Amino acid sequence: AIETSAVAAEEKFWCEALGMQRYKAFPDGSVIVAFGPPSIGGEEGGYFGVKIVPATSQKASSSDSSKRSPRLSFVQLTTPALIRISRVVSSGGQVVDGYGYYGVQSPAGVLVRAYVEDRRDPMELVALAVEPEKLQETSESLKKLGLEDRGPYKLVSPEMQAYMPP
Repeated sequence: AIETSAVAAEEKFWCEALGMQRYKAFPDGSVIVAFGPPSIGGEEGGYFGVKIVPATSQKASSSDSSKRSPRLSFVQLTTPALIRISRVVSSGGQVVDGYGYYGVQSPAGVLVRAYVEDRRDPMELVALAVEPEKLQETSESLKKLGLEDRGPYKLVSPEMQAYMPP
């Protein structure tokens, strides 16, 4: 999840700059954005969704990092067309770098690496930031969900990703 005091601004970035759509809004102000329906009940299964949640003043002011949940830190994705830098900037994002890909940062600080390639579900790689004292617990929780370590990341499309940093 992405925790932010500006849910609308973060949603605007993911939808307008990167091409996602809002698929669900919750009473607490949280939203889920994705490139397609995130429900696994569909004919083709679900797309990867990003939940954007409002930061509570208690969490925002808490100095006790052990209470913080894992948070989205980095995403690598593909887009069927070039990202429009004007949309990144106008939606509150920042351009970090680019050389055969775009490195951008969301208003809440999530780093995104995007390159052009048409895929069914463009999400390719995600990284979570986890407090050190929660690492083992988080790892076991993710394994219970069916995620497993498969070793180091390998380029999915060496021709399209030739200029990307390792």
